[in-house]
Amino acid sequence: MRQSAENARVRRETLRLLAQVEKQGLAIAEAYRSGHGVSAQFIDFKRFIEKVDHFYVFIDLVEERLPGFDDDKREALTRHLADIRWRIIVVEVDTTQIFLVRIGETHKPWPLGSREFLQRRLGRLGEIAAYYDSFGEQQQLTPLSDVMLRAVEELLKQQIDRAPALADFSDNAASYMAASKRTEDMTL
Repeated sequence: MRQSAENARVRRETLRLLAQVEKQGLAIAEAYRSGHGVSAQFIDFKRFIEKVDHFYVFIDLVEERLPGFDDDKREALTRHLADIRWRIIVVEVDTTQIFLVRIGETHKPWPLGSREFLQRRLGRLGEIAAYYDSFGEQQQLTPLSDVMLRAVEELLKQQIDRAPALADFSDNAASYMAASKRTEDMTL
């Protein structure tokens, strides 16, 4: 009795999270349609990607709770979540391509630290390919165009070369700590 009440509570909570995922997905799709996040401004694009990343956290939370549902319901929810995730992935890749083309046309300088951000976006393309390899056929997802993925990859590589990296102070910090330790030892 207690176990079934707990399962019912988890299912209700999961369905509330699912409603939040759907709401966030619609907000991301609307931002894409309205052009927010696809300007030639780095900060706009970064904010858009942060929203997308936040969305993925919520969808992962829902997926983790699906074992609490009966097989038929779990299968339907898994399919629904895969479809929502894939739609946002398509928006994410397309938005990335549009942004990179626009910023490339403006020749604006990249802000400090943007290289790391762009490298994460490049890594994300690999994650997307891995997700499709794992779930694409099983969930009957429409594959992304290889031409588009290669184009986005090339655009990212071009812009990574232009973007400044954050300074690596790790070597300086280690030598500073060693020098501080020697100075401290001398004063004792």
